[in-house]
Amino acid sequence: VLRNSTEQMLGLVNDLLDFSKIESGQAELEVRKFSVKTMLENVSLLFQEKARLRNLRIHVHCDEKLDRLLSGDEMRIRQVLLNLISNAVKFTPGGGEISIKALLTASSNTFVSVHFSVTDTGIGIPPDKLQVIFESFSRLNETSKRGTGGTGLGLSISQKLVELMGGKLSV
Repeated sequence: VLRNSTEQMLGLVNDLLDFSKIESGQAELEVRKFSVKTMLENVSLLFQEKARLRNLRIHVHCDEKLDRLLSGDEMRIRQVLLNLISNAVKFTPGGGEISIKALLTASSNTFVSVHFSVTDTGIGIPPDKLQVIFESFSRLNETSKRGTGGTGLGLSISQKLVELMGGKLSV
């Protein structure tokens, strides 16, 4: 867990430093083989203690069709998932649940499409704020009042990383 935490912290720092590259369209993906199932298990482990302390349950489901090595930028996918799960943990009241899923949505001999989702039983986002949450430095009023911290960059960076990988981040 410590090694994974260290790797994730390095990933966070690198993503923040690369933010200007992402904005300018000069960011590149580091494509390597990885296991989606192992990645999901490792990411969820990073939040287990905090979830236990807050009486939250984290469920992880990986489509059995993904039980093979895939090529992609694991660190960037992990960064997006870490941001989404961190938000879920912050805004889910005690006794709540967080679900992390990876489902195979399409595949061919050379291409695989995976749908990742993070859902929770948290406070939700007001419908009139759904468009602004992906803007850089954007924070909801509820976030500031609740003292949860954050810079308001997480969802913006995540959206740009997902787009860089050919996907779409939505709520």
